[in-house]
Amino acid sequence: MNFSDRIEIWTCTLIRTATGHTAGPWTLLRVVWGRVIPLSVSNQVKFQQRGHAQVTDEIVVGGALEFQLDDATTKTQFRCDGQAYRPLEVGQKSGRRGSMRIPVLEVA
Repeated sequence: MNFSDRIEIWTCTLIRTATGHTAGPWTLLRVVWGRVIPLSVSNQVKFQQRGHAQVTDEIVVGGALEFQLDDATTKTQFRCDGQAYRPLEVGQKSGRRGSMRIPVLEVA
């Protein structure tokens, strides 16, 4: 697979205020090369069966990639070509070269 997409991994710390949580500034964590693959309908059904009805795309990167999923204090986004994606799972290794496939949701 050709990893020709420049994928930026951004993180944001949520700050608790009197009115609730407010997102702090986004910080570039890392840049990797990978591929953004829009999911076909049949692959979307597979992810729905695993409990992820919102999956729109899959990001594939070469090798292992560590990042934190969204929680009460942190948000993570992948960005590629001006589009942002929210990871829904940590990802699974596949193939002989150990590429990682990460299901994501395209966000505005």
